[in-house]
Amino acid sequence: MLLRTLIDMGINQDFNEIIREIKHIIKSNNLDIDFVQYPALKVVGNNTINVIATTFYSFKSGYRESFDTLIYS
Repeated sequence: MLLRTLIDMGINQDFNEIIREIKHIIKSNNLDIDFVQYPALKVVGNNTINVIATTFYSFKSGYRESFDTLIYS
């Protein structure tokens, strides 16, 4: 899994807005893909960090890609 941060991508940390944008892209491009998101803990070195894990998938094509977004507290 790739660890990405919203700040690195120049996006604020409004998860509802991010979900709306993802759904808009899927719908507007008529993609045969869906996604799930869930909170998770990841260990990086000696640190445990909170992330939102996002997985995109398509049952039809077998496509699956996941990435984690750091949650800032």
